[in-house]
Amino acid sequence: MSEHRTTAPRVSLYHELVLPILLFAAMGGMSWAVRGSSGYGGSWGCTFAGLLWGTGWWYLSHNGNEHRDRRYASNWVILAFIVGFAFSGARGWAQWPNFFHERLYTNSGAGEFVEIDRWYGFLWLFIAGMPWAGLAACLVAWCGSIRETRLWHWLIRLACGFGSGAVMLSLFETFPEWFLPLYDSLELQYQDLENNPSLGRLINDSREAVWHLAIYAGFLLFEIGRRDWKNVTLISTIGIVGGCGWSLIQNWKWAETYWDQTSFNWWRCSESSQGLIIGLGYGIAWFLVNRPMNAKEQEQVTTRTSISGPNFEWLVVFGLLSWIVAVFIINIPTLETVGIISISIWMLTALAYYLFYRGTYQAQANLPNESPRQFGKFDCPAICYTAVIILAAILLAGPLHEEESTYLHGMLFLVVLGSGSLGWYWLKRSDYENAQPHSAFPLGDRNIENWGLYLSLITGLSISIRSGLKGWLGLHWGNQEYWSELFWQYFLVIYPTLLLVVGLWFISRKPQTEWIYSRIRKPYIIIWLVLLVQNVLAQLVTGPHSSWSEFAFSAYYILLFVISMLVVNQTHCNRRDLPGSLRKQASPDQ
Repeated sequence: MSEHRTTAPRVSLYHELVLPILLFAAMGGMSWAVRGSSGYGGSWGCTFAGLLWGTGWWYLSHNGNEHRDRRYASNWVILAFIVGFAFSGARGWAQWPNFFHERLYTNSGAGEFVEIDRWYGFLWLFIAGMPWAGLAACLVAWCGSIRETRLWHWLIRLACGFGSGAVMLSLFETFPEWFLPLYDSLELQYQDLENNPSLGRLINDSREAVWHLAIYAGFLLFEIGRRDWKNVTLISTIGIVGGCGWSLIQNWKWAETYWDQTSFNWWRCSESSQGLIIGLGYGIAWFLVNRPMNAKEQEQVTTRTSISGPNFEWLVVFGLLSWIVAVFIINIPTLETVGIISISIWMLTALAYYLFYRGTYQAQANLPNESPRQFGKFDCPAICYTAVIILAAILLAGPLHEEESTYLHGMLFLVVLGSGSLGWYWLKRSDYENAQPHSAFPLGDRNIENWGLYLSLITGLSISIRSGLKGWLGLHWGNQEYWSELFWQYFLVIYPTLLLVVGLWFISRKPQTEWIYSRIRKPYIIIWLVLLVQNVLAQLVTGPHSSWSEFAFSAYYILLFVISMLVVNQTHCNRRDLPGSLRKQASPDQ
């Protein structure tokens, strides 16, 4: 027992529980309220929130230590938050809050409804809240798996998640009475959506809610199956807190009853409360899973097989994950071009890095009669793999683009792509593993990590700024559709240009096997950049201030910003005051 105490880092509840909860809750209270404001909404509003939470998590994870001391500290964690919340945000939930008033609307425009028990509201908001908070946690877990995660592990992981989602969709279509409220008594109305349009929206929202819940459960099941208990704790904690919290606040429908004579934006109060709850979940999860690793965990991390680095297995996994993101983007109306451009630049950058640097590890494999660059330069399978993904994206956004089948076609292609890549890799695995031994990057390629950081910031800030400016101009000058189209045109020029610049910078740098985390100055600058940009945008889309409720929210956002600022500054001062010789060995609370 005493030996365990000497190797495990000391835990400070203040630094490892209180401060993370304060930071994530303050960020969530502001960003989730802005999520539904002018210019945002849906996936773009969730991207706004995901960027802020992701940067906050990343900042707290980087202590200024030379070596990795927290599991979930990858630079890709910011993109995990962005993608996870953006995917969760591509659905609605406005039909269920009416259940708390015991009303199920069949035609809200005509005021037509039937009575329904209030417990349906609690149930459906739990179903909605669990994956809305938890899907991003699934992706964060991918950034910190303690066990080796090879190509076949990734394929099983994706199959568990999206396969569960496919099964749930099939069950929903086959047995709607299992899912739709009061289906037995309203079957005729459910089949007559022309005269009962609110039921159509209820069907869509319910279908997507159980679909997301099944994907979330599938990813959780994979982590349970491979007994990665911290990943299980991370995913389940955030999902349970999110689901229970969303259910209990009842969308603030009780406020309309208690203050029925008061005109206030109770809906935004509800959204801010939902953000506070999600932030609370991530703060609790941080304490449970992302404290400094003990000696046993550090040994597991440094001795496991890693596929990070310029090797074919990494390229295949990166391509599979990029394809999933591209399918999601292409499935959103008017964003087909963005999806094609994005995946093309991502894949061509990854391919160039692989081809240019793969052969640099030939010397470790002692392969005769090959120059280092030639071994990687003419890798036709890698070139064909990249070309097939880009061509498939073009086809999916063009001839195969249909709103009802884009996702189905995308997932079918994912199955073919994944199984084909695994088959080829299995046949040629000795050649690929000799070209770059998996022991070359036990802690990951720092260059790839830095690419992930800047790719995340470019993506999150570009979308947030574009949406915020559109909302600000639309709020004060009207014609939001015009501003939306205008800023999409700017986005289509600026975003790919930034991707290319960062991609060229990434390719120009050799793989870095020596893992050294950023010093405290770089994370401090980045967190302040994101905090300031997001809070300025929040003020721009809140108004007019002549409305006392809008003025109140503007002041509320400032209060939350001050709380975030104090936590960030406290964390930075704590790290700065720690002597450099101790910072290499100690966690910031020691």
